[in-house]
Amino acid sequence: MFSYVGIPPLAGFCSKFYLFFAALGCGAYFLAPVGVVTSVIGCWAAGRLPRVSKFGGPKAVLRAPDT
Repeated sequence: MFSYVGIPPLAGFCSKFYLFFAALGCGAYFLAPVGVVTSVIGCWAAGRLPRVSKFGGPKAVLRAPDT
């Protein structure tokens, strides 16, 4: 999971770095920031998974009784 989100000493970081560097090198200046934004969204989703599995999902919503 750490490699997926791109923590620097792992292979996921190297692959993302080379991918974004190549996108900038060939002139795809719109594609590189889009990749960074989707990478940040992926970090949020991957970080949410252990949090939900350890602490549980959202709490039940208390509703007033129907009258």
